[in-house]
Amino acid sequence: MIRRQFDHRGRPYVQGWLILPRANIQGEVEFLVDTGADSIIIHPSDGLKLGLPFGELHGEIVSVGIGGDHPYSLEDGVILFKDDARLREYRSEILIGKPSNNLNRLPSLLGRSLLNRWRVVYDPIGDRLTMIHRV
Repeated sequence: MIRRQFDHRGRPYVQGWLILPRANIQGEVEFLVDTGADSIIIHPSDGLKLGLPFGELHGEIVSVGIGGDHPYSLEDGVILFKDDARLREYRSEILIGKPSNNLNRLPSLLGRSLLNRWRVVYDPIGDRLTMIHRV
């Protein structure tokens, strides 16, 4: 069971360890838990902290969101989360936002491509976010 609390604005975040094997990049990322996002998204502020080589990323797709259309690269990756009992590993496609004025200020998102693998208890009144891995 992965447990997290809400930030000072009431937003649910969870810490994960991101690995992008092809780019030889790994590091800690704080993800905003976002049931409105289809995918796992690394936005430029976290990509810069990780040292992502944005110019060497493969492919370009356009993602449409509330903020409009933006270019992203698609990479295969691994995200690790520590729960009460062990380290959990999830392989997934990761969208990586290319640096732009509109994306640079956005948090990285943990979307339904991973959230759908968990039972999520969202309890802002109790200041508790619990995610239980479904077997």
